[in-house]
Amino acid sequence: MISNKIWLMAVCMWLFACSEQTNVPSDDEMSLSSVELVASRAAEGDFNFKAHMNRLYIGERKQEHGEGELHLHSASDLYSMDGVNLSFRETQMKPAWYKFVMISAPKIVPGTDDYANRTENFKIFTEEIPEAGSCDLNCFLINYEPILKMKPGSEAPDVKCHDGDVFRGIVNCWLKNGVNTKENFNLKRINGLLVVDMGILADQFDGKVTSVTLAIDKTPSQVYVTDDNQEKVKCINPINVEYCTTPDDMEKVAEKDRRHHKIIVNLLPSRLNGSIKVTTDKGGNYEFELTPVDEVLIKPNTRTLLMFNGIEQGYFKTEYAGYDNTGIDIDDSWNGGWNVNNGKGK
Repeated sequence: MISNKIWLMAVCMWLFACSEQTNVPSDDEMSLSSVELVASRAAEGDFNFKAHMNRLYIGERKQEHGEGELHLHSASDLYSMDGVNLSFRETQMKPAWYKFVMISAPKIVPGTDDYANRTENFKIFTEEIPEAGSCDLNCFLINYEPILKMKPGSEAPDVKCHDGDVFRGIVNCWLKNGVNTKENFNLKRINGLLVVDMGILADQFDGKVTSVTLAIDKTPSQVYVTDDNQEKVKCINPINVEYCTTPDDMEKVAEKDRRHHKIIVNLLPSRLNGSIKVTTDKGGNYEFELTPVDEVLIKPNTRTLLMFNGIEQGYFKTEYAGYDNTGIDIDDSWNGGWNVNNGKGK
């Protein structure tokens, strides 16, 4: 049997060897580091960072926080000088593990960037308990409800869809002792787009269609800035929304010039539920479920296309496509990710 003294010496030697291997500097040996963060956007077309509210969140692990929590080191608002580039340098940082989350979200009040508008626009950044000042990064949210309550885009008539695109980039890294680091962010769109194509209404319904209303049930209104380290889009707080449109009168248009009536809205990822309501000048009132049989999903960075097949043909056909119409990089295996752990997932 090994004596207590020999056992104690063995444990001390093992602890010394472990401390040598980890090579963690003591407070006296520690030199502060800095990190430069540069953002780009992986999406089609032109993009102007000046038209968005941009924020950088930095999280770190601390012993005083519980398991799964992430201490909020800082939250900084970012301003682009030329609209194309977005960068930030954080200095005086201890060597440690950090999570960097960069968010680019649309302005709720577009136009001039005076103090009142800027204050209103930054309300898109919120927390589980608004203005609680939480120090846990996992409690921070983007409030998508003002975007959901904006008027829809449409075709026939042509109404441009408002900006509802939220982009996010996340980098996890260790800052080494006294080393200046540069990290590049690839910002990805985390919302989706729903396009409901009702076809040529004059060919579908008896009489002139006076209104087409898209009703969506329980679509999430908030999304966490963090992602569980799995690129998840975690959404909570479902609400009901309605979008009423007045179509062009295609009865008076030559048949060859008639166009499809489409409704276009921005939505957060979820399973789609709702209906289409159509009224005509002859007293017709029609209602069609959006998903009478098959499940329909709103996916990140994806356009969900619902095409009306007619009253007697099963209502809608579903297709998914990229924002550039190619269908490239569409994640067919995406199966949710919202309302994780009953809306309390971090």
